[in-house]
Amino acid sequence: MSDQNTNPTPGPIPPTMVAVVPPVQTPKISLMAKISSKIPPKMKEAFNKFYSNKKIFWPVSIVFGILFLTILVGLLFGSRNNGQTAPKKSPTPTPQVQENAPEMSRGSTETKLNQLKNQINGLDFSQSRLKPPSIDFKVSF
Repeated sequence: MSDQNTNPTPGPIPPTMVAVVPPVQTPKISLMAKISSKIPPKMKEAFNKFYSNKKIFWPVSIVFGILFLTILVGLLFGSRNNGQTAPKKSPTPTPQVQENAPEMSRGSTETKLNQLKNQINGLDFSQSRLKPPSIDFKVSF
């Protein structure tokens, strides 16, 4: 039993006997460092130049943000069919022409043509019978 317990006095170990081993610190790589290590340096320089010009950066960023939000809202709240299909349209029937008009004789056709000719000749294209209204320019208050 004495082999297991080398310290004859029970109790805490004095601080002079404890060897202090400093903890091994592993370098913590943040997520941004991992991502930025994969970006080519030319792209980093281009972004830094773009970001340094605030008059261009903010409007472009706002436009892209609004575009992204519009697409996101459209995908979330856009119209969905939910398994419903458009109503089936029945084919429209072809109209049936009924030819039950009486045949015209040669004499009645000539009279109709003469009536149309008289109407055409009687048209007043210059509209000479129309007169503009008389306007009184004397306005008193």
